[in-house]
Amino acid sequence: MYRKIIFIALMVFSIAPSFAQEGRKVWLSGASRGVIYADNFTTGGSETDTVTPRKTQSGYALVDLGIHVQPVKNVEIQGMLRIRNDLGGFWGSGVTLDLRQLSVKGVIADIIRFQLGDIDYKLSPYTFQNSEEWVLQNTGPISSVPLDFLRYDVFQNDDLTWRQQGVATDFGFQFKKVIKEANFSLFTNRVQAGFNNGGNDRMIGGGMMEIIPIENLRARLHYVNLFDLSGTSNNPITLNNPVQTLALMYDKSFTKWSTHAEIEGGQSKMEWIGDTEAPVLEDGFFDAKVSAKHKGTGLKMSASWREVGANFRSPGAQTKRIRYNAAPQAYQLYGNQQDLRDISTYDLVRDASLYNTQIQEGLMAFDPRYGNATPYGRATPNRRGVSTGVEWREKKEKAGFSVGFDRLSDIVGQGTDEKRNFTILSLAGDLRIDQYVGLKHKLELKASYQSESTQRGGTEFETVDLSNGITQIGLEWEFLPKLSLVGEIRQWTSEGTDLYATRGVYSDVIDYNTFETKTNETFWGSGIQYTFSEKIKAQVFYQEFSWEDELSDKLPYQWNNWQINFYMAF
Repeated sequence: MYRKIIFIALMVFSIAPSFAQEGRKVWLSGASRGVIYADNFTTGGSETDTVTPRKTQSGYALVDLGIHVQPVKNVEIQGMLRIRNDLGGFWGSGVTLDLRQLSVKGVIADIIRFQLGDIDYKLSPYTFQNSEEWVLQNTGPISSVPLDFLRYDVFQNDDLTWRQQGVATDFGFQFKKVIKEANFSLFTNRVQAGFNNGGNDRMIGGGMMEIIPIENLRARLHYVNLFDLSGTSNNPITLNNPVQTLALMYDKSFTKWSTHAEIEGGQSKMEWIGDTEAPVLEDGFFDAKVSAKHKGTGLKMSASWREVGANFRSPGAQTKRIRYNAAPQAYQLYGNQQDLRDISTYDLVRDASLYNTQIQEGLMAFDPRYGNATPYGRATPNRRGVSTGVEWREKKEKAGFSVGFDRLSDIVGQGTDEKRNFTILSLAGDLRIDQYVGLKHKLELKASYQSESTQRGGTEFETVDLSNGITQIGLEWEFLPKLSLVGEIRQWTSEGTDLYATRGVYSDVIDYNTFETKTNETFWGSGIQYTFSEKIKAQVFYQEFSWEDELSDKLPYQWNNWQINFYMAF
Protein backbone atom coordinates (compact mmCIF):
# COMPACT_ATOMS: atom_id res chain seq x y z
CA MET A 1 0.00 0.00 0.00
CA TYR A 2 2.74 2.45 0.93
CA ARG A 3 4.49 1.64 -2.33
CA LYS A 4 1.35 2.68 -4.23
CA ILE A 5 1.12 5.96 -2.33
CA ILE A 6 4.80 6.77 -2.87
CA PHE A 7 4.54 5.91 -6.57
CA ILE A 8 1.52 8.20 -7.07
CA ALA A 9 3.16 11.05 -5.18
CA LEU A 10 6.32 10.76 -7.25
CA MET A 11 4.25 10.64 -10.43
CA VAL A 12 2.41 13.85 -9.52
CA PHE A 13 5.52 15.79 -8.64
CA SER A 14 7.38 14.55 -11.71
CA ILE A 15 4.55 15.53 -14.07
CA ALA A 16 4.16 19.07 -12.72
CA PRO A 17 7.63 20.42 -13.74
CA SER A 18 7.42 18.93 -17.24
CA PHE A 19 4.07 20.58 -17.89
CA ALA A 20 5.24 23.86 -16.46
CA GLN A 21 8.23 23.88 -18.78
CA GLU A 22 5.96 23.55 -21.81
CA GLY A 23 3.61 26.33 -20.70
CA ARG A 24 0.89 23.92 -19.62
CA LYS A 25 -0.85 23.99 -16.28
CA VAL A 26 -1.02 21.51 -13.41
CA TRP A 27 -2.62 22.30 -10.07
CA LEU A 28 -3.93 20.44 -7.05
CA SER A 29 -7.19 20.58 -5.11
CA GLY A 30 -8.85 18.42 -2.53
CA ALA A 31 -10.12 18.01 1.00
CA SER A 32 -9.13 16.25 4.16
CA ARG A 33 -10.79 15.33 7.42
CA GLY A 34 -10.38 13.29 10.56
CA VAL A 35 -13.29 12.01 12.64
CA ILE A 36 -13.31 10.12 15.95
CA TYR A 37 -16.44 8.69 17.61
CA ALA A 38 -16.66 7.51 21.23
CA ASP A 39 -20.09 5.88 21.51
CA ASN A 40 -22.03 4.71 24.54
CA PHE A 41 -25.16 2.66 23.79
CA THR A 42 -27.72 1.55 26.41
CA THR A 43 -31.12 -0.12 26.02
CA GLY A 44 -34.26 0.42 28.07
CA GLY A 45 -37.22 -1.76 28.96
CA SER A 46 -37.68 -4.31 31.69
CA GLU A 47 -35.04 -6.67 30.33
CA THR A 48 -31.36 -5.89 30.93
CA ASP A 49 -29.29 -6.07 27.76
CA THR A 50 -26.29 -8.31 28.53
CA VAL A 51 -25.20 -8.91 24.92
CA THR A 52 -24.75 -5.57 23.13
CA PRO A 53 -21.40 -3.90 23.82
CA ARG A 54 -22.05 -0.57 25.54
CA LYS A 55 -18.96 1.34 24.48
CA THR A 56 -17.29 1.45 21.08
CA GLN A 57 -14.70 3.68 19.47
CA SER A 58 -14.41 4.29 15.76
CA GLY A 59 -13.17 6.86 13.34
CA TYR A 60 -11.00 7.52 10.34
CA ALA A 61 -8.69 9.99 8.63
CA LEU A 62 -8.82 10.61 4.91
CA VAL A 63 -7.32 12.81 2.24
CA ASP A 64 -8.83 13.50 -1.19
CA LEU A 65 -6.12 14.67 -3.58
CA GLY A 66 -7.33 16.13 -6.86
CA ILE A 67 -4.92 16.54 -9.77
CA HIS A 68 -5.89 18.97 -12.55
CA VAL A 69 -4.00 18.92 -15.83
CA GLN A 70 -4.62 21.41 -18.62
CA PRO A 71 -2.62 20.11 -21.60
CA VAL A 72 -4.12 22.71 -23.95
CA LYS A 73 -6.20 25.82 -23.45
CA ASN A 74 -9.66 24.25 -23.82
CA VAL A 75 -9.14 20.83 -22.21
CA GLU A 76 -8.90 19.92 -18.53
CA ILE A 77 -8.24 16.47 -17.06
CA GLN A 78 -9.16 15.88 -13.44
CA GLY A 79 -8.44 12.88 -11.25
CA MET A 80 -8.98 12.52 -7.53
CA LEU A 81 -7.51 9.89 -5.23
CA ARG A 82 -8.80 9.07 -1.77
CA ILE A 83 -6.44 7.74 0.89
CA ARG A 84 -8.28 6.56 4.00
CA ASN A 85 -7.10 5.02 7.24
CA ASP A 86 -9.68 3.69 9.71
CA LEU A 87 -9.04 4.05 13.41
CA GLY A 88 -6.94 1.12 14.57
CA GLY A 89 -5.32 0.47 11.20
CA PHE A 90 -1.68 0.44 12.28
CA TRP A 91 1.30 0.17 9.94
CA GLY A 92 -0.82 0.54 6.84
CA SER A 93 -3.07 -2.46 7.55
CA GLY A 94 -6.19 -0.25 7.58
CA VAL A 95 -5.25 2.02 4.69
CA THR A 96 -7.34 2.02 1.51
CA LEU A 97 -6.55 3.80 -1.73
CA ASP A 98 -9.39 4.53 -4.17
CA LEU A 99 -9.86 6.46 -7.36
CA ARG A 100 -12.69 8.78 -6.29
CA GLN A 101 -13.13 10.80 -9.45
CA LEU A 102 -11.88 10.92 -13.04
CA SER A 103 -13.15 13.22 -15.74
CA VAL A 104 -12.19 15.13 -18.87
CA LYS A 105 -13.90 18.35 -19.88
CA GLY A 106 -13.31 20.94 -22.51
CA VAL A 107 -14.59 23.06 -25.37
CA ILE A 108 -14.50 22.11 -29.06
CA ALA A 109 -14.11 24.96 -31.55
CA ASP A 110 -15.22 27.43 -28.86
CA ILE A 111 -18.79 26.16 -29.37
CA ILE A 112 -19.38 22.68 -27.94
CA ARG A 113 -18.67 22.03 -24.26
CA PHE A 114 -18.23 18.41 -23.21
CA GLN A 115 -17.62 16.28 -20.14
CA LEU A 116 -16.47 12.66 -20.12
CA GLY A 117 -16.21 10.35 -17.10
CA ASP A 118 -17.70 11.40 -13.76
CA ILE A 119 -20.25 14.14 -14.37
CA ASP A 120 -22.83 16.05 -12.31
CA TYR A 121 -26.04 16.60 -14.24
CA LYS A 122 -29.66 17.60 -13.74
CA LEU A 123 -32.68 18.68 -15.75
CA SER A 124 -36.18 19.42 -14.41
CA PRO A 125 -37.84 18.08 -11.21
CA TYR A 126 -39.82 15.61 -13.35
CA THR A 127 -37.04 14.25 -15.55
CA PHE A 128 -33.60 14.17 -13.90
CA GLN A 129 -33.06 15.70 -10.46
CA ASN A 130 -31.75 14.44 -7.11
CA SER A 131 -34.52 15.60 -4.76
CA GLU A 132 -33.73 16.38 -1.12
CA GLU A 133 -35.27 14.17 1.58
CA TRP A 134 -37.98 15.90 3.64
CA VAL A 135 -36.65 14.60 6.97
CA LEU A 136 -33.16 16.07 6.40
CA GLN A 137 -34.17 19.66 5.73
CA ASN A 138 -33.21 22.53 8.06
CA THR A 139 -30.68 20.55 10.11
CA GLY A 140 -28.94 22.37 12.97
CA PRO A 141 -25.24 23.25 13.43
CA ILE A 142 -24.37 19.90 15.08
CA SER A 143 -26.20 17.58 12.67
CA SER A 144 -25.29 19.52 9.55
CA VAL A 145 -21.57 18.82 9.95
CA PRO A 146 -21.65 14.98 9.65
CA LEU A 147 -24.49 15.30 7.13
CA ASP A 148 -22.30 17.49 4.93
CA PHE A 149 -19.57 14.81 5.19
CA LEU A 150 -22.03 12.18 3.94
CA ARG A 151 -23.32 14.31 1.10
CA TYR A 152 -19.79 15.06 -0.01
CA ASP A 153 -18.88 11.36 0.06
CA VAL A 154 -21.91 10.26 -2.01
CA PHE A 155 -21.86 13.29 -4.36
CA GLN A 156 -25.21 14.76 -3.28
CA ASN A 157 -24.82 18.47 -3.93
CA ASP A 158 -26.98 21.44 -2.98
CA ASP A 159 -27.76 21.99 -6.67
CA LEU A 160 -29.64 18.62 -6.73
CA THR A 161 -27.49 17.07 -9.47
CA TRP A 162 -26.96 13.34 -9.93
CA ARG A 163 -23.35 12.12 -10.06
CA GLN A 164 -23.11 9.56 -12.85
CA GLN A 165 -20.52 8.06 -15.18
CA GLY A 166 -20.90 8.87 -18.85
CA VAL A 167 -20.68 11.76 -21.26
CA ALA A 168 -22.47 15.12 -21.48
CA THR A 169 -22.33 17.97 -23.94
CA ASP A 170 -24.04 21.31 -24.43
CA PHE A 171 -23.94 23.94 -27.14
CA GLY A 172 -26.02 26.83 -28.42
CA PHE A 173 -26.70 29.16 -31.33
CA GLN A 174 -27.80 32.76 -31.65
CA PHE A 175 -30.01 34.04 -34.47
CA LYS A 176 -30.92 37.43 -35.87
CA LYS A 177 -34.44 36.52 -36.99
CA VAL A 178 -37.44 34.48 -35.78
CA ILE A 179 -35.82 33.40 -32.49
CA LYS A 180 -33.02 34.79 -30.34
CA GLU A 181 -31.29 31.60 -29.17
CA ALA A 182 -31.39 27.82 -29.35
CA ASN A 183 -29.51 25.82 -26.71
CA PHE A 184 -28.98 22.08 -26.50
CA SER A 185 -27.80 19.73 -23.74
CA LEU A 186 -27.28 15.98 -24.19
CA PHE A 187 -26.08 13.21 -21.89
CA THR A 188 -25.81 9.46 -21.58
CA ASN A 189 -24.73 7.50 -18.50
CA ARG A 190 -24.19 3.86 -17.69
CA VAL A 191 -26.33 2.91 -14.69
CA GLN A 192 -25.25 -0.69 -14.28
CA ALA A 193 -23.24 -3.33 -16.08
CA GLY A 194 -24.96 -6.44 -17.36
CA PHE A 195 -24.12 -9.96 -16.30
CA ASN A 196 -24.56 -13.26 -18.09
CA ASN A 197 -28.12 -14.67 -17.93
CA GLY A 198 -29.02 -12.04 -15.33
CA GLY A 199 -29.46 -8.62 -16.84
CA ASN A 200 -28.42 -6.34 -19.67
CA ASP A 201 -26.32 -3.21 -19.54
CA ARG A 202 -28.56 -0.42 -18.28
CA MET A 203 -28.21 3.13 -19.54
CA ILE A 204 -29.92 6.45 -18.97
CA GLY A 205 -29.73 9.22 -21.51
CA GLY A 206 -31.50 12.18 -22.98
CA GLY A 207 -31.22 15.92 -22.84
CA MET A 208 -32.85 19.29 -23.25
CA MET A 209 -33.58 21.64 -26.15
CA GLU A 210 -34.21 25.26 -25.19
CA ILE A 211 -35.70 27.86 -27.52
CA ILE A 212 -35.69 31.58 -26.60
CA PRO A 213 -38.06 33.37 -29.02
CA ILE A 214 -38.06 36.67 -27.09
CA GLU A 215 -36.03 38.13 -24.24
CA ASN A 216 -38.10 36.89 -21.28
CA LEU A 217 -39.64 33.68 -22.64
CA ARG A 218 -38.04 30.23 -22.68
CA ALA A 219 -39.39 26.96 -24.00
CA ARG A 220 -37.67 23.71 -23.01
CA LEU A 221 -38.22 20.22 -24.31
CA HIS A 222 -36.84 17.49 -22.01
CA TYR A 223 -36.34 13.83 -22.84
CA VAL A 224 -34.89 11.14 -20.56
CA ASN A 225 -34.94 7.37 -21.05
CA LEU A 226 -33.82 4.58 -18.72
CA PHE A 227 -33.28 1.58 -20.97
CA ASP A 228 -31.48 -1.76 -21.29
CA LEU A 229 -29.16 -2.60 -24.16
CA SER A 230 -30.40 -5.84 -25.66
CA GLY A 231 -27.77 -8.44 -26.45
CA THR A 232 -25.42 -7.47 -23.61
CA SER A 233 -26.56 -10.59 -21.75
CA ASN A 234 -28.65 -13.68 -22.44
CA ASN A 235 -31.68 -12.08 -20.83
CA PRO A 236 -34.29 -11.44 -23.59
CA ILE A 237 -36.26 -8.93 -21.47
CA THR A 238 -35.28 -5.26 -21.69
CA LEU A 239 -36.59 -2.29 -19.74
CA ASN A 240 -37.64 0.86 -21.60
CA ASN A 241 -38.79 3.91 -19.62
CA PRO A 242 -38.89 7.16 -21.65
CA VAL A 243 -40.08 10.48 -20.16
CA GLN A 244 -40.72 13.58 -22.22
CA THR A 245 -41.85 17.00 -20.97
CA LEU A 246 -42.41 20.51 -22.29
CA ALA A 247 -41.77 23.52 -20.06
CA LEU A 248 -42.47 27.22 -20.62
CA MET A 249 -40.88 29.94 -18.44
CA TYR A 250 -41.62 33.64 -18.48
CA ASP A 251 -39.93 36.41 -16.47
CA LYS A 252 -41.18 39.96 -16.12
CA SER A 253 -39.63 42.79 -14.13
CA PHE A 254 -41.56 45.79 -12.83
CA THR A 255 -40.47 48.84 -10.85
CA LYS A 256 -40.60 47.13 -7.45
CA TRP A 257 -41.28 43.51 -8.32
CA SER A 258 -39.71 40.75 -10.38
CA THR A 259 -42.03 37.90 -11.36
CA HIS A 260 -41.61 34.41 -12.73
CA ALA A 261 -44.17 32.02 -14.23
CA GLU A 262 -43.51 28.43 -15.26
CA ILE A 263 -45.52 25.49 -16.50
CA GLU A 264 -44.34 21.97 -17.25
CA GLY A 265 -46.26 18.99 -18.51
CA GLY A 266 -45.35 15.61 -19.89
CA GLN A 267 -45.80 11.87 -19.91
CA SER A 268 -43.94 8.65 -19.22
CA LYS A 269 -44.10 5.06 -20.40
CA MET A 270 -42.58 2.12 -18.53
CA GLU A 271 -42.49 -1.24 -20.30
CA TRP A 272 -40.59 -4.51 -20.24
CA ILE A 273 -40.03 -5.49 -23.87
CA GLY A 274 -40.02 -9.26 -24.34
CA ASP A 275 -42.15 -10.01 -21.26
CA THR A 276 -45.74 -10.71 -22.29
CA GLU A 277 -46.94 -10.79 -18.67
CA ALA A 278 -45.51 -7.38 -17.75
CA PRO A 279 -47.84 -4.37 -17.65
CA VAL A 280 -47.24 -1.15 -19.55
CA LEU A 281 -47.41 1.82 -17.17
CA GLU A 282 -48.32 5.08 -18.90
CA ASP A 283 -49.29 8.38 -17.29
CA GLY A 284 -48.58 12.10 -17.25
CA PHE A 285 -48.32 15.20 -15.11
CA PHE A 286 -48.93 18.95 -15.18
CA ASP A 287 -47.30 21.58 -12.96
CA ALA A 288 -47.86 25.36 -12.92
CA LYS A 289 -45.94 27.83 -10.72
CA VAL A 290 -45.87 31.59 -10.20
CA SER A 291 -43.61 33.64 -7.95
CA ALA A 292 -42.95 37.31 -7.21
CA LYS A 293 -40.09 39.01 -5.36
CA HIS A 294 -40.13 42.55 -3.98
CA LYS A 295 -36.83 44.21 -4.88
CA GLY A 296 -36.77 46.58 -1.93
CA THR A 297 -37.67 44.31 0.98
CA GLY A 298 -36.48 40.90 -0.29
CA LEU A 299 -39.94 39.40 0.27
CA LYS A 300 -40.73 36.50 -2.07
CA MET A 301 -44.08 34.77 -2.55
CA SER A 302 -44.86 31.66 -4.60
CA ALA A 303 -47.78 29.40 -5.42
CA SER A 304 -48.15 26.29 -7.56
CA TRP A 305 -50.60 23.59 -8.53
CA ARG A 306 -49.69 20.15 -9.79
CA GLU A 307 -51.22 16.83 -10.77
CA VAL A 308 -49.00 13.75 -11.13
CA GLY A 309 -50.63 10.55 -12.40
CA ALA A 310 -50.56 7.35 -10.37
CA ASN A 311 -48.59 5.48 -13.07
CA PHE A 312 -46.13 8.27 -13.84
CA ARG A 313 -42.63 6.74 -13.67
CA SER A 314 -39.51 8.88 -14.02
CA PRO A 315 -36.46 7.13 -12.51
CA GLY A 316 -34.18 10.16 -12.84
CA ALA A 317 -36.58 12.23 -10.73
CA GLN A 318 -38.14 9.64 -8.39
CA THR A 319 -35.03 7.72 -7.29
CA LYS A 320 -34.53 8.34 -3.56
CA ARG A 321 -31.35 9.44 -1.83
CA ILE A 322 -31.85 7.01 1.07
CA ARG A 323 -32.16 3.21 0.96
CA TYR A 324 -34.78 2.67 3.66
CA ASN A 325 -34.66 -1.11 3.22
CA ALA A 326 -30.99 -1.13 4.31
CA ALA A 327 -29.79 -1.74 7.86
CA PRO A 328 -27.59 0.70 9.80
CA GLN A 329 -24.00 -0.31 10.39
CA ALA A 330 -23.51 0.94 13.97
CA TYR A 331 -25.25 -1.25 16.58
CA GLN A 332 -27.06 -3.10 13.82
CA LEU A 333 -28.19 -5.82 16.25
CA TYR A 334 -29.04 -5.03 19.85
CA GLY A 335 -30.77 -6.48 22.90
CA ASN A 336 -30.52 -10.03 24.22
CA GLN A 337 -32.57 -11.22 21.23
CA GLN A 338 -30.23 -9.34 18.89
CA ASP A 339 -33.08 -7.58 17.07
CA LEU A 340 -32.31 -5.70 13.87
CA ARG A 341 -32.33 -2.02 14.74
CA ASP A 342 -34.49 0.31 12.63
CA ILE A 343 -33.04 3.29 10.81
CA SER A 344 -33.24 6.49 12.88
CA THR A 345 -32.67 10.17 12.15
CA TYR A 346 -29.31 9.87 13.93
CA ASP A 347 -28.19 7.13 11.53
CA LEU A 348 -29.15 9.34 8.59
CA VAL A 349 -26.53 11.94 9.54
CA ARG A 350 -23.60 9.55 10.12
CA ASP A 351 -24.03 6.33 8.09
CA ALA A 352 -23.03 6.63 4.42
CA SER A 353 -24.07 3.01 3.68
CA LEU A 354 -27.73 4.08 3.89
CA TYR A 355 -27.40 6.39 0.90
CA ASN A 356 -28.13 5.53 -2.71
CA THR A 357 -25.88 6.64 -5.56
CA GLN A 358 -27.51 4.93 -8.56
CA ILE A 359 -30.67 5.58 -10.56
CA GLN A 360 -33.25 2.90 -9.73
CA GLU A 361 -36.14 1.61 -11.81
CA GLY A 362 -39.67 1.81 -10.41
CA LEU A 363 -40.41 3.26 -6.99
CA MET A 364 -38.00 2.58 -4.14
CA ALA A 365 -39.19 1.62 -0.66
CA PHE A 366 -39.66 4.46 1.83
CA ASP A 367 -40.43 4.85 5.54
CA PRO A 368 -43.73 6.72 6.13
CA ARG A 369 -42.35 8.11 9.40
CA TYR A 370 -39.72 10.14 7.53
CA GLY A 371 -41.82 11.56 4.72
CA ASN A 372 -45.18 10.18 3.64
CA ALA A 373 -46.74 12.99 1.62
CA THR A 374 -44.06 13.40 -1.06
CA PRO A 375 -41.58 10.52 -0.60
CA TYR A 376 -40.35 10.88 -4.21
CA GLY A 377 -40.11 14.67 -4.22
CA ARG A 378 -42.23 16.88 -6.41
CA ALA A 379 -42.58 14.02 -8.91
CA THR A 380 -44.31 11.75 -6.35
CA PRO A 381 -47.03 9.92 -8.33
CA ASN A 382 -50.75 9.93 -7.47
CA ARG A 383 -50.73 13.48 -6.09
CA ARG A 384 -52.86 16.53 -6.84
CA GLY A 385 -52.89 19.85 -5.03
CA VAL A 386 -51.41 23.25 -4.26
CA SER A 387 -48.16 24.47 -2.71
CA THR A 388 -47.55 27.98 -1.38
CA GLY A 389 -44.55 29.68 0.15
CA VAL A 390 -43.33 32.98 1.58
CA GLU A 391 -39.65 33.86 2.07
CA TRP A 392 -37.88 36.94 3.38
CA ARG A 393 -34.22 37.79 3.78
CA GLU A 394 -32.94 41.03 5.30
CA LYS A 395 -30.55 42.85 2.96
CA LYS A 396 -27.56 42.62 5.31
CA GLU A 397 -28.28 38.98 6.17
CA LYS A 398 -29.29 39.88 9.73
CA ALA A 399 -32.45 37.78 9.69
CA GLY A 400 -34.66 35.66 7.50
CA PHE A 401 -37.65 33.35 7.54
CA SER A 402 -39.60 31.02 5.28
CA VAL A 403 -43.08 29.51 5.42
CA GLY A 404 -44.29 26.68 3.23
CA PHE A 405 -47.71 25.05 3.02
CA ASP A 406 -48.82 22.15 0.82
CA ARG A 407 -52.31 20.69 0.54
CA LEU A 408 -52.35 17.53 -1.59
CA SER A 409 -54.57 14.52 -2.14
CA ASP A 410 -54.58 11.18 -3.90
CA ILE A 411 -55.83 11.18 -7.47
CA VAL A 412 -56.99 7.58 -7.21
CA GLY A 413 -57.68 5.70 -4.01
CA GLN A 414 -55.36 2.93 -2.85
CA GLY A 415 -57.38 -0.17 -2.14
CA THR A 416 -60.55 1.91 -1.80
CA ASP A 417 -62.45 4.72 -3.51
CA GLU A 418 -61.65 7.01 -0.58
CA LYS A 419 -58.69 9.33 -1.15
CA ARG A 420 -56.03 10.40 1.32
CA ASN A 421 -55.37 14.07 2.06
CA PHE A 422 -51.87 15.33 2.84
CA THR A 423 -50.90 18.54 4.62
CA ILE A 424 -47.30 19.78 4.85
CA LEU A 425 -46.29 22.80 6.93
CA SER A 426 -42.76 24.16 7.12
CA LEU A 427 -41.55 27.12 9.22
CA ALA A 428 -37.90 28.19 9.42
CA GLY A 429 -36.09 31.30 10.60
CA ASP A 430 -32.68 32.59 11.56
CA LEU A 431 -31.56 35.66 13.49
CA ARG A 432 -28.12 37.25 13.83
CA ILE A 433 -28.59 38.48 17.38
CA ASP A 434 -25.16 40.12 17.45
CA GLN A 435 -26.16 42.48 14.64
CA TYR A 436 -29.06 43.83 16.71
CA VAL A 437 -27.46 44.10 20.17
CA GLY A 438 -24.05 45.33 19.06
CA LEU A 439 -21.85 42.32 19.87
CA LYS A 440 -18.43 42.15 18.22
CA HIS A 441 -18.69 38.48 17.31
CA LYS A 442 -21.30 36.17 15.83
CA LEU A 443 -24.35 35.07 17.83
CA GLU A 444 -26.87 33.30 15.58
CA LEU A 445 -30.09 31.51 16.41
CA LYS A 446 -31.83 29.16 13.98
CA ALA A 447 -35.14 27.38 14.46
CA SER A 448 -37.49 25.34 12.29
CA TYR A 449 -40.68 23.32 12.54
CA GLN A 450 -41.97 20.84 9.99
CA SER A 451 -45.17 18.84 10.17
CA GLU A 452 -46.86 16.41 7.85
CA SER A 453 -50.24 14.73 8.18
CA THR A 454 -51.97 11.97 6.20
CA GLN A 455 -55.70 11.49 6.68
CA ARG A 456 -58.49 9.48 5.07
CA GLY A 457 -62.09 8.88 6.09
CA GLY A 458 -64.42 6.00 5.39
CA THR A 459 -64.97 2.70 7.14
CA GLU A 460 -62.79 1.37 9.94
CA PHE A 461 -60.61 -0.41 7.37
CA GLU A 462 -60.33 2.68 5.16
CA THR A 463 -59.55 5.25 7.87
CA VAL A 464 -55.92 6.37 8.16
CA ASP A 465 -54.38 9.10 10.30
CA LEU A 466 -50.60 9.58 10.42
CA SER A 467 -48.75 12.65 11.72
CA ASN A 468 -45.02 13.42 11.53
CA GLY A 469 -43.34 16.41 13.16
CA ILE A 470 -39.81 17.78 13.54
CA THR A 471 -38.75 20.70 15.76
CA GLN A 472 -35.13 21.92 15.53
CA ILE A 473 -33.29 24.72 17.33
CA GLY A 474 -29.65 25.62 16.77
CA LEU A 475 -27.32 28.20 18.30
CA GLU A 476 -23.81 29.39 17.38
CA TRP A 477 -21.99 31.87 19.65
CA GLU A 478 -18.49 33.11 18.90
CA PHE A 479 -17.50 34.01 22.47
CA LEU A 480 -13.83 34.50 21.56
CA PRO A 481 -12.28 35.35 18.18
CA LYS A 482 -12.57 32.22 16.00
CA LEU A 483 -13.75 30.11 18.97
CA SER A 484 -17.48 29.30 19.02
CA LEU A 485 -19.96 27.45 21.17
CA VAL A 486 -22.54 25.51 19.14
CA GLY A 487 -25.66 23.69 20.27
CA GLU A 488 -28.67 21.93 18.79
CA ILE A 489 -31.93 20.37 19.99
CA ARG A 490 -34.13 18.21 17.74
CA GLN A 491 -37.42 16.55 18.60
CA TRP A 492 -39.02 14.20 16.10
CA THR A 493 -42.36 12.39 16.50
CA SER A 494 -44.45 10.08 14.34
CA GLU A 495 -47.81 8.71 15.42
CA GLY A 496 -50.72 7.05 13.68
CA THR A 497 -51.58 4.57 10.96
CA ASP A 498 -51.56 4.32 7.17
CA LEU A 499 -51.79 1.60 4.54
CA TYR A 500 -48.37 1.04 3.01
CA ALA A 501 -48.33 -0.17 -0.60
CA THR A 502 -46.16 -3.19 -1.36
CA ARG A 503 -44.93 -3.18 -4.95
CA GLY A 504 -43.82 -6.04 -7.17
CA VAL A 505 -41.05 -6.31 -9.74
CA TYR A 506 -43.11 -4.27 -12.21
CA SER A 507 -43.53 -1.31 -9.82
CA ASP A 508 -47.25 -2.05 -9.50
CA VAL A 509 -49.12 -2.45 -6.20
CA ILE A 510 -49.56 -6.09 -5.20
CA ASP A 511 -50.74 -5.64 -1.61
CA TYR A 512 -51.37 -3.16 1.20
CA ASN A 513 -50.01 -3.55 4.71
CA THR A 514 -51.09 -1.61 7.79
CA PHE A 515 -48.35 0.69 9.01
CA GLU A 516 -48.68 1.73 12.65
CA THR A 517 -46.27 3.70 14.78
CA LYS A 518 -45.89 5.85 17.89
CA THR A 519 -42.26 6.84 17.72
CA ASN A 520 -40.29 9.55 19.51
CA GLU A 521 -36.71 10.56 18.77
CA THR A 522 -34.88 13.21 20.78
CA PHE A 523 -31.47 14.62 19.99
CA TRP A 524 -29.40 17.28 21.68
CA GLY A 525 -25.78 18.21 21.30
CA SER A 526 -23.30 20.93 22.16
CA GLY A 527 -19.63 21.60 21.59
CA ILE A 528 -16.94 24.02 20.63
CA GLN A 529 -15.60 24.94 17.23
CA TYR A 530 -12.37 26.67 16.28
CA THR A 531 -12.28 28.28 12.85
CA PHE A 532 -8.79 28.49 11.41
CA SER A 533 -10.28 29.84 8.19
CA GLU A 534 -13.51 29.43 6.21
CA LYS A 535 -12.17 26.13 4.84
CA ILE A 536 -10.42 24.75 7.95
CA LYS A 537 -12.27 23.98 11.19
CA ALA A 538 -11.80 21.83 14.30
CA GLN A 539 -14.72 20.69 16.47
CA VAL A 540 -15.46 18.72 19.63
CA PHE A 541 -19.12 17.73 20.13
CA TYR A 542 -21.06 15.87 22.80
CA GLN A 543 -24.39 14.37 21.64
CA GLU A 544 -27.26 12.39 23.13
CA PHE A 545 -29.93 10.58 21.14
CA SER A 546 -32.88 8.49 22.33
CA TRP A 547 -35.35 6.36 20.37
CA GLU A 548 -38.63 4.70 21.36
CA ASP A 549 -41.60 3.22 19.52
CA GLU A 550 -44.36 2.41 22.00
CA LEU A 551 -46.18 0.18 19.51
CA SER A 552 -43.13 -1.83 18.48
CA ASP A 553 -41.57 -4.84 20.19
CA LYS A 554 -38.16 -3.23 19.60
CA LEU A 555 -36.37 -2.10 22.76
CA PRO A 556 -36.00 1.65 23.34
CA TYR A 557 -32.42 2.85 23.51
CA GLN A 558 -30.21 5.81 24.32
CA TRP A 559 -27.07 6.61 22.39
CA ASN A 560 -24.60 9.24 23.60
CA ASN A 561 -21.44 10.15 21.82
CA TRP A 562 -18.30 12.27 21.83
CA GLN A 563 -17.27 13.31 18.35
CA ILE A 564 -14.06 15.03 17.23
CA ASN A 565 -13.89 16.55 13.75
CA PHE A 566 -11.11 18.25 11.85
CA TYR A 567 -11.70 19.11 8.22
CA MET A 568 -10.22 21.30 5.56
CA ALA A 569 -10.50 22.04 1.85
CA PHE A 570 -7.80 23.30 -0.46
